Amino acid sequence: MKKRHVIFCMAMALLAGCSSGDDLLAGQPAVESPDDENITHQDLMGDMPIEFATVNFGADVEVEESSYAPKRASINNDFTTAKGTMGIFCLSSKKIGTAATDDAILRSWSGNVGAKLNMLNIWQDNVKAHVKSTYGTEGKMHWDDPNTPHYYPKLEYFNYSFAAYHPYTDVIKKEKSIIYAYIPMDGDDDVMYAFAEGPRLDVSPSVDELAYGNSYYKGIIDAGQTVTDDHKPYFSFKHCTAKLKFTVKFKETSSVLSEHQFHVDSICINNVVNIIRLSLAKNSTGVAEAGSYSLVSNTDGLDDDIKTQLNNAGYNGHGTFWLRDNDGTSIGEKVGNNYKYIISSSAKTPVGDGIMIPPTSAATLKVQVFLRDEDGNLYTTISPISLNLPSGASRWEAGKEYTVNVSMTPPANYVEARGYLEDWDVETSEIDIEDED
Repeated sequence: MKKRHVIFCMAMALLAGCSSGDDLLAGQPAVESPDDENITHQDLMGDMPIEFATVNFGADVEVEESSYAPKRASINNDFTTAKGTMGIFCLSSKKIGTAATDDAILRSWSGNVGAKLNMLNIWQDNVKAHVKSTYGTEGKMHWDDPNTPHYYPKLEYFNYSFAAYHPYTDVIKKEKSIIYAYIPMDGDDDVMYAFAEGPRLDVSPSVDELAYGNSYYKGIIDAGQTVTDDHKPYFSFKHCTAKLKFTVKFKETSSVLSEHQFHVDSICINNVVNIIRLSLAKNSTGVAEAGSYSLVSNTDGLDDDIKTQLNNAGYNGHGTFWLRDNDGTSIGEKVGNNYKYIISSSAKTPVGDGIMIPPTSAATLKVQVFLRDEDGNLYTTISPISLNLPSGASRWEAGKEYTVNVSMTPPANYVEARGYLEDWDVETSEIDIEDED
């Protein structure tokens, strides 16, 4: 794969800062807090806006286009609103003035004061955000709803940390000490997560220990300094998926090729686990560490409400992942008067954008390739092609890109194929699969 942590893996560091105005801000609230029992989220807002640093992303990551940067051609790494964007949690990390350094451990309170403390504990609850390009491979984070204000709370009880993940899901399970996001997958989108780091710039020990929150930014200003990009939370995203790219060619010459023209109509992988459960907050007992994830291959064992939401959306633990093109369209469509992926006998033809798969330990994936001729006749394999793990490997690894080179016999009435996996190095793996002689 190409520079795993720059182009595809995009160890996306949010390095610089967002400005106010049309970025993450709305009108500054000016509502006094009522009694604890009837407190609202808006009542608790202070005057320090929640702003994140600028996103640096790889060349194939798609974000909202702007006049400074055109839309990129990729569907697998996408922070646009059309793809559901990302979800952000702002969680209390420790009580101000204590030595505790617990990261985003959830708490629960009861009684009249409980409403206020519980609200302060999960200050931002799965808020939607996306990235809009500004210049080159940089972009700014925007809330999907620009009319909802986002400020740090004015009651200085806690310091705050942030968790972000992509793509967005509303299937969330929250307990006293854990947050799980159940993320459905269809092969189109990369699943990734990050926890805010920083700040990158020190002010003083007494101020630095207050990050992040209202008192932290006021401490910077009281020290006679200006809040800069390096004072703002930034993320380094990690992948939960691997990427399979495909090339297709004919294995041998044939008189059929001189008489007919064939193109790839579609490629799919069958029976893939299609739900990832991602932990977004640390459990105080050490179980389900923040950032850990697991695959959900069967929804029967889930809580009824979680199972119902996933099943109603069409996800029960396994599905078929179809290869799409860079613009999200079918790979079998025409561009002008010509099909996009015409196959010859001698050259590998790269096809589509790629299929994102979970880091499954399944020894064999089942790949099916569909071809059409110029008359619209459809050809496929009698049975799916077996795509095996390399020798010694235990799983398809998250953050890796694999190239599957499909070599096929020219169609007669059908195409029959089997596959094998050739040797690959740490960064780039090419997998050749072909039919028998």
